Amino acid sequence: MLDTAQPLIPAASPGLAVLETRLLFACGQLDYRREDESLEEWANRRTCYPPLGIRYLVPEPEELQVSLHPYLVPQFVDQVLPRVEAEGAEVHGIAGLRARVHDRFVLLYRPGRAGRIRVRISRRRWDQAARHALRGVSHGNVPWLTHPDTWHPAETAFHDRYGYLRDCGPNGSAFLSGLLRRCHALNGNDYTQYWHLWGNRRRVELEWRGGVTHQSVLDRLLDPRHGLNAQPDDPTRTCRCDDTTTDTFNECFSIVLRTPGGISLNLRRHRPYEVEDQALASRVG
Repeated sequence: MLDTAQPLIPAASPGLAVLETRLLFACGQLDYRREDESLEEWANRRTCYPPLGIRYLVPEPEELQVSLHPYLVPQFVDQVLPRVEAEGAEVHGIAGLRARVHDRFVLLYRPGRAGRIRVRISRRRWDQAARHALRGVSHGNVPWLTHPDTWHPAETAFHDRYGYLRDCGPNGSAFLSGLLRRCHALNGNDYTQYWHLWGNRRRVELEWRGGVTHQSVLDRLLDPRHGLNAQPDDPTRTCRCDDTTTDTFNECFSIVLRTPGGISLNLRRHRPYEVEDQALASRVG
């Protein structure tokens, strides 16, 4: 029997919320195309992926368990594991992140920092993805190989200099961690072509094409009991997800959510490519 006094989706501890925020930004950069695949080929293939590549997750206060879509695992590894650029001034991936590989899962963590993420994946599949991420990269520029238990000096310097760009503060990290833990609010019955996320400590852009409408996302994210602590910037503003006559045929109305911590989340839904093409044809005709 469920304990109704406990939240269905528990909040992450402060340290884990920071790590989950970094993970959210990394998953927001996944590319849903195959190698050398054109946009047209990708759109016609219509392969269904889960939001941000995450098939399911198990949120706990001190740990987040995730399962990834198999095809997106190599990209995930490339996006999260750090790589020092040749000049040593920039770090690609999550600075300080390390992976402890087990037979049936991988534990992601940052030495000396709180928080861990358990990726449900076999050792064989993870190792394959790691080899893919190392293609054409000098091993001397891969901190998780050369410094498995400590931060590389270049990672520390990069974090000290640029870490503030991803430092959303306690409230902002709690909000974005909560968004990651509710990422399946972005799922729907209709086909969604991609999900992208980017931004900074003040404003985050979440964009998807096709699939679930703004209203469905809002209803789920702002659920009084299980949703996020946020409100629409303008409660009277409505989306145009179902409006095919608007002049701005290639982009639906954006909806902005604001949080008590001051960070804003801009929800941007683009119309499916086929709807966009039909609207363009009608305008040209």
